[in-house]
Amino acid sequence: SEIKFHALNRATKIKSAQAWGQLGATLAYVGEEKLARAMFDTAMTATTTGEYYSNYGGTLRDASALIILMHESKLALEWESRFADLAMQTRKRKHLSTQEMSLLLRASYLSDTKQATELNLLVDGKPTSTTDGLYIGGASTIDAMPTITNKSNGKVWYTVAAQATPVATNYSSSNNHGFSITKRIYTIDGQEIDISKIGQNSRLVIVLSGDIESDYVKHPLITDWTIAGFELENPTINGADATSGMKWLGEQTHTEHKEYRDDRFEAALSMGSDHNSSFKVAYLIRAVSQGSYTMPPAKIEDMYQPQFRAFSEFVKTKVEIGESISPTAKASSVTTLREKDYLDAYNGTISDVKRYKIMQLNLLRNSIFAHAGLDFQKSNPMLHKRFLPYTWYGMISTNSSQIYKSLNKEQIKSIHLLLDEEKRRCGGDLSLSDFYRVKNRELTRADLDKYSVDSLRILFHSLFARYGMAYDKTSPKLAKIYSYMPWYKPREIEAEYIYKNLMKETERDNINLISKLLK
Repeated sequence: SEIKFHALNRATKIKSAQAWGQLGATLAYVGEEKLARAMFDTAMTATTTGEYYSNYGGTLRDASALIILMHESKLALEWESRFADLAMQTRKRKHLSTQEMSLLLRASYLSDTKQATELNLLVDGKPTSTTDGLYIGGASTIDAMPTITNKSNGKVWYTVAAQATPVATNYSSSNNHGFSITKRIYTIDGQEIDISKIGQNSRLVIVLSGDIESDYVKHPLITDWTIAGFELENPTINGADATSGMKWLGEQTHTEHKEYRDDRFEAALSMGSDHNSSFKVAYLIRAVSQGSYTMPPAKIEDMYQPQFRAFSEFVKTKVEIGESISPTAKASSVTTLREKDYLDAYNGTISDVKRYKIMQLNLLRNSIFAHAGLDFQKSNPMLHKRFLPYTWYGMISTNSSQIYKSLNKEQIKSIHLLLDEEKRRCGGDLSLSDFYRVKNRELTRADLDKYSVDSLRILFHSLFARYGMAYDKTSPKLAKIYSYMPWYKPREIEAEYIYKNLMKETERDNINLISKLLK
């Protein structure tokens, strides 16, 4: 009676084809053949908005389940044609949930219930016949795959599978769908660190944050693989979650469940009413084994809608764990530029510029031009090499003025914001390109006329500072400017020795020319 109630009550909330098929198969089992067929007719016309139901299923799951139920109902229903449709539908999907995979596997077994017919093929022109199917493998490239011609009486189903090692630098945030996620590493007291050099037994905090950008996301799961050489600190073993007492972390996102495994950290997020929300979770790791290791990315995905997924940035820098190496921490600066930093600069959403090192300011400013299509291949090979791994580096034109005119107001504002901070650190009117020019090019009087006396003085002494000349005592102002430069490493050395023994001829010529202008 309960089965009939659901079958006859059209006001019920049943929407999925699988549910109608389950009713149909159950009615067929108890002998209600007419009503069972009506249920299957409803199932074959059942539709829903989107690809997902709240009970973890979707249209692909339902299509697989319906084929199985039609076959098992023994009502002689036409399931074979739907099997062909299912195969074509599956080809369009790149990611599958566990429910979809399990039901697709069950549905695939139905193809073995029919009597196998002889398979006649020509493989690279050679006849091949079998009733058990045929496996051809070993091709090293797609071009090396054999040519196959079907000589059988009917259609032949085939599948092509390939294995390859992904290139991390080819992954871009543009490949993310439904999420964004960032992975940052801090010391226990909240200072972001350079993890390329870590001392054994160091305790670090991994912070995973980002945004849920799709309203269709229902069950987000974060997975972060442990760096080899490190171990997770499991609060269920230690008796307390140490991150909960770290005030600098701020409020973390509530989670339905957390797993601290040998090889990964996992967190199932709790979805509130606002689906377009941000998230932040943190956990502790400890450096255990000395050696050189690779930093794996973090991943977030919807557990039952795997098309919604995102990875954090793929970091190419190796993680070195040494016996007596301490982490170098700088609370006010970013140690490594991430793709998100470049995208924020281009999108006009760049945050506090003071947190970036001077070289990073220069890179971010030029990345806006690169993003807009400026080709640095000839004008600046270093920048070209730096931006080449990113998919947004288009290389449309070598004309910087033309590219500048194509920028919007926010992008131009970011350029000037970054340039102003770069000039502030360089003494007011100079930028890094001026320091580069005075060291590497032979300058003329006309080249130097645009500089003020103060700027000429800064450039003059920078040529000595590059070789270790210390200005801490003689000129604190110059010392402060040069301290921003990655090449300033003061030591005990005389200016005369630098001039006579270390400087290139071009540098000495520029020194002589500037000294005349300073008199």
